[in-house]
Amino acid sequence: MRSKELKKGTKVRILGLGDSIINGGQPTDHNNLATTIMDLKIKKDFSGNGEFLNISAGSWGPGNVMAYIKKFGNFGAKSIFWVVSSHDLKDNMTFLPIVGRHKSHPDKNPRIAIWELVNRYFIRQDYKIITPEYTEWLRKYRLSRTKNNVDSPAGKNVHIQELIDYCKRNQIKLIPYLHPELKELETQKYNIDGEEWINIFRTNEIEFINGMKYEIKEGYRDNIHLNKLGQRNMAETAYPYLYKSIKNLEN
Repeated sequence: MRSKELKKGTKVRILGLGDSIINGGQPTDHNNLATTIMDLKIKKDFSGNGEFLNISAGSWGPGNVMAYIKKFGNFGAKSIFWVVSSHDLKDNMTFLPIVGRHKSHPDKNPRIAIWELVNRYFIRQDYKIITPEYTEWLRKYRLSRTKNNVDSPAGKNVHIQELIDYCKRNQIKLIPYLHPELKELETQKYNIDGEEWINIFRTNEIEFINGMKYEIKEGYRDNIHLNKLGQRNMAETAYPYLYKSIKNLEN
């Protein structure tokens, strides 16, 4: 959880769920996150008696989100803000070891910081890509993802519907935010998996926020992640929906 310690007796609590997009990673200062910005707004609007939590991690899919909720609960949340993208539709967990095998999950500090900067952000070479161990791991990783996708109905992640049903059972207002990749934004068209997300929301009669209508090219720091401007834009776009949902629950 990328948030401050929970306050006891908080009246209004919203959970922000997702992967590196909502988490921000190391390049994004905590104060610049969309969830942090919305946390300040909810505290102001509810006289300090509100919290907006950020429960996320890089590469998290729907299965990771559900696993967290099953283990730790929903913290009495009135609403859930769920950030998803096209690639999350088939993001099934593989359970293969990844630490020390991928550049985003190193098992030791780099010997020279400058080389890490060049290798990670300019050359962008996969971690240990030249070793036989990494090659074999990558083969198993891709095979596992393919197998999971085939076994899931229509190739979708079964935990998507699980989270939707969980929110309905627990009377939690679910507000998904469909975040487009930069390539999708430029063409103003989601790929086939993005369109399937929209179909899922409509089938379940869920009002969702279509990021395609609000996001701007200047808000991206790469093809998928948001910079400081993008995070603020997400917060300004999403908060009115969340505030409205909370007020409706109170009435």
